Amino acid sequence: MAHKVGTDIDAWCTRCRLDTIHVVVALGADGETARRVECKSCGGQHMYRKSKAEREAEKKLKASSRRKVAKKTTSAKGSRASASTAKAAPEPAANVREWSDRIAAFQTQGTAPSPYTIRATFSEGEYVDHKKFGKGVVLEVVSADKINVLFEDGARTLIMGRV
Repeated sequence: MAHKVGTDIDAWCTRCRLDTIHVVVALGADGETARRVECKSCGGQHMYRKSKAEREAEKKLKASSRRKVAKKTTSAKGSRASASTAKAAPEPAANVREWSDRIAAFQTQGTAPSPYTIRATFSEGEYVDHKKFGKGVVLEVVSADKINVLFEDGARTLIMGRV
């Protein structure tokens, strides 16, 4: 919205802590947005802050656009993967196929999964059971305290060996 110096606008007063009428004292670099304002109630000059009603309207607009974007981009479970996992992971169908093959091999051998805890240490190829992500197989030991584990919904980096 274009403002002019000397015009009245509604803004949040930092001294009154209310939405009050202000006079535009200075404009921003673009010459259209208010930069500094003077409150007509208390006489204080401060940086322009949008009124509470304007901020709430923007929040609602942002939230609705975020919901629309989220519906388009989230998976069925809505889980998040780290950037490195997203780059390294093959297609989801291949992950599920590989995961089911590995789990089936452990089940035919009668191997029970080790319960995953932060304190436990694991080795490559170990069968683990995570409370949130379910059964998985350790793909690699990244470092002394990190492992990559393949779960049904994809690979995840987990910590281990914490005291």
